[in-house]
Amino acid sequence: MPDVAYDNCQCGRPVGPAPHCPTCGSTNVYSRDSSGWIPGEPIPGRPGAYKVIQVRGFRCRRCRRDFNEMDRCYAPQKRTGRVAAEKAQAKLDALTVFVSKRQEILDNPQWSDEEKRDRINALYNAMKDDMK
Repeated sequence: MPDVAYDNCQCGRPVGPAPHCPTCGSTNVYSRDSSGWIPGEPIPGRPGAYKVIQVRGFRCRRCRRDFNEMDRCYAPQKRTGRVAAEKAQAKLDALTVFVSKRQEILDNPQWSDEEKRDRINALYNAMKDDMK
């Protein structure tokens, strides 16, 4: 298949041969036998006459929305690799902080083993949302 450059939709997904749902963004759609005609541009010199455009109808398998290829897209922004990498880096940073603070607690000779365990559990509970 030749490399083809497609325009991007306003949600960041490519507009190409595989349509995506304008509501949820899923590409798991199937074509429906609901193609129709919609008015397009006016015909010059013929007042009240319009060119008509044939559109294909689709149905999303995820959210069950019926749509055609001319519908405006309200899908949430597609997550990019950069966003995923930033999220993974934030998790790694939080885990590194947790491990260093845990080691500080373990190295402190003033606390008993039970007190160390309680402090480590409190630290974990305070940071567990950042490490997920």
